[in-house]
Amino acid sequence: MKKTLYIISTFLLLISVNAEQTSFFYDLKDNHIELAEDVFIFSSSKEKNKLSLSWDIKEGYYLYLSSILIEKDDLPVDYKIDEADILFHQDEFFGETKIIRETLRISLKDSDQTSNSKIFYQGCSDKGFCYPIQTINLK
Repeated sequence: MKKTLYIISTFLLLISVNAEQTSFFYDLKDNHIELAEDVFIFSSSKEKNKLSLSWDIKEGYYLYLSSILIEKDDLPVDYKIDEADILFHQDEFFGETKIIRETLRISLKDSDQTSNSKIFYQGCSDKGFCYPIQTINLK
C-alpha cells in the first residue's frame, strides 16, 4: 500500500513539475524583446530648408516626450512638434510624465544646420521593458 501511494505521489509530482515548466517556458516566449528600431520606426525627409523627422511607434510601446533631443556640436537644436499622440503617464521611476504613442512627427527649419547632428530618444513597452537611450546620427 505504501509503495503504491509512493508511486502515485511521485507520478503526480512529476506531472505538476512538467506542467509548471511548460507554463514557465510559455511565459518566456511571450517576453521576447524586439529591437528598438523595429518598434520605434524612424524616417526622415528633407524638403527645401526643412527637415522632417518621424517615428511610427508600434502598438504596446511609447516614447518619452522629454527624451526627444537633437544636438549639433553638443548644443541643443530647437524643433517643432507637427504631430503626436501625447498622453500623461504615471511612470514607476519618473512619476507623471508625457509619453507619445503611435506617431511622432517633428520638423526643423534650417536643414543645413542639422547635418552631422545627433537625435536621442528613449521609449518603453507596456510590458515594463525600457530601452536604453537610442542615438541616430544625421549626415
